Amino acid sequence: MNFQSSKKIQQINWTLLIIVILGSFYISLFYLVTSKSHFPDFGVDYLAWWSAGKIADQKEYSQIYNLDILQSVQVQELKALGLINENENVQIIPNTSPLLSFFIIPFQWLSRINSREGYWIWTVINILVIISYLLFFGRNAGLGQSQSTNEFLLIFLLLFSYPVFSNIGLGQVQTFLLVCIGEFIRNAANKKPIVSGIWLGGLLLKFQLLILIIPVLLIMREWKCLKGFLLSSIVIIGISIYLSGVNGMLALGRLLTGNYLRTTPSNPGVMVNWRMIGVNLNSVSGSPIGWLVSGIGIILTILGVYYLIRHGFQFGSQEWMMMMLGVFTATIAVSWHSHYHLAMVLIPLIITTNIAKKTTDKVMYFWVTLTPTIWLFYLVTASILASSGGINIGEYQGIVIGLTGFVVNIILFAETIRYFVAKNKAIEQNN
Repeated sequence: MNFQSSKKIQQINWTLLIIVILGSFYISLFYLVTSKSHFPDFGVDYLAWWSAGKIADQKEYSQIYNLDILQSVQVQELKALGLINENENVQIIPNTSPLLSFFIIPFQWLSRINSREGYWIWTVINILVIISYLLFFGRNAGLGQSQSTNEFLLIFLLLFSYPVFSNIGLGQVQTFLLVCIGEFIRNAANKKPIVSGIWLGGLLLKFQLLILIIPVLLIMREWKCLKGFLLSSIVIIGISIYLSGVNGMLALGRLLTGNYLRTTPSNPGVMVNWRMIGVNLNSVSGSPIGWLVSGIGIILTILGVYYLIRHGFQFGSQEWMMMMLGVFTATIAVSWHSHYHLAMVLIPLIITTNIAKKTTDKVMYFWVTLTPTIWLFYLVTASILASSGGINIGEYQGIVIGLTGFVVNIILFAETIRYFVAKNKAIEQNN
């Protein structure tokens, strides 16, 4: 057996070991949470989508953004599940669903069963779709290269990343976004820009993901891709207007710009963006210094994106894929609302750039393992402090997870910058 074969076997063994460790950790946590607590302590975001679906089914789509109706439906469901006393008069802050009504359609069907059972159905669907799609994507990335056993193990490893775990635990909708990004770049690689753009329209589900990619495509004059995006956007928005009416769309606008920002517990302190950095620095310092740091960070990130796109890479090329990885990591960093589970959209880009040897396996390992490693250390430390000295640091868990998510995302963005800096230096030396 030669050195290369021995090294490859060793890498496969390490990958399998990491998969087993992460799988055991996440499955244990998931079992602990679901067995020791009640829905919707888990699946809390699913309750929001389910509630909107229930309102759409029993009333009309124009009412799904009404906070009073949302509160009433969620209280009634919690009483039906036995989590609130039937005679108790409870006021809760409703978990809202600020999505275009087009995306609420599947939840209208799911709302016809109780939310707890619906959550488990939704979870099984998500797991099956993620596994099936990533296997499909790995075989059809359009790069013309054969994938080895280790490369597929690395793809499987991404299933045990924190964004996937968070998406499943909360009952989120990022699986659809993962597929949309995957098909966006797969069709780009296959030189089908209109189809690629059509899939990009699916990002209207979480439209904060579009804040950089659309300007980038405009600057790069990718008109065919933008045409596809416009076509799917017209369909999605048109169906949403048909379902909710103009009044419903105006209510969504008010929800996003007014009541939603003031009343919904969006937890900016546990996000993975520059906003999170600002909020926590403000809290620690007792001053608005955090917003200055965040502002500088956002400006530097956008300048980094400009550096990536100014080379004008060919649509769908391997360098274009690497650039897209930079654009979407930057989007997560600068967006006003970016929780860790949103980073699921990076998975197809990480796979593509890894297969093309634009990013190393070490980058993928780091992206997957940093958060659970720090999180496990934090949980052990918190347990020891609580049992020995009565010191409670449990309230900082969300910040720890959010901060590690921010770090791995920024490092991944920096890796895309580093790649093109090194590439440009090599070109200059050859000239």
